[in-house]
Amino acid sequence: MFISVIKRMIPYFIVSIICLIFSLIYEHFSHGIINPFMLYAFSIPLCAGILRLIFNKWLNNTIYRASWITLLVYSYMRGVIEIFGTTNMYLPIFLYVGVGLLLLSITIVEEDKKKSKK
Repeated sequence: MFISVIKRMIPYFIVSIICLIFSLIYEHFSHGIINPFMLYAFSIPLCAGILRLIFNKWLNNTIYRASWITLLVYSYMRGVIEIFGTTNMYLPIFLYVGVGLLLLSITIVEEDKKKSKK
């Protein structure tokens, strides 16, 4: 069981490490312009992996992956837009879609379980 848990967590850790390396490189070359959405973006895949461990039976894998990737894109895009000092009216759509996909991933699996019980 422990080995299967590690195998499920490997993609989340790899993406989290890549985001952490990107954040460290960004912080080194940023000339003092720091944005928390870009620096702490590595925490999104890390938290997604932890939530996957906790709620594994209640999540639709494909939609769940799409939800945290959408939230990761939202974090990086918001960081870039804030650094440029502009605003974008379409940016909240990423947040709403990411949260909506997360809720949808739970809903679809629950409906599949209800159908299999009948």
